[in-house]
Amino acid sequence: MEKTFQLDQKEAVMLTQVDQERMQALAMIGALSLDMEQAKKNLDTAAERQRSFIRQTLSNRGIERYENARAANGSLIVTVPDAPPAPPPDSLPESAPGRRLNGSPVAEAKE
Repeated sequence: MEKTFQLDQKEAVMLTQVDQERMQALAMIGALSLDMEQAKKNLDTAAERQRSFIRQTLSNRGIERYENARAANGSLIVTVPDAPPAPPPDSLPESAPGRRLNGSPVAEAKE
């Protein structure tokens, strides 16, 4: 069962003040949420500009292969790969005897 009570003037004023505080707090949350979204977009834009700057700077210096790069303290710190990997040891030069590329199998005659 529900009952309804009328508020006196003092209680009505207090309720109005509480409602106003609540509405102000909700408005602040809304404004902060919008500011937060804009800040995230700005951060993403700045990060992309930094990545682009690093790529361009490395390209200007002729560095095409790198594993990691970052800017710190006015410098560009780059991790470059070690020497290129050696070819597999089982590869034979094309002129090696017995090697046939893309040809039909050859059966060797046994005597």
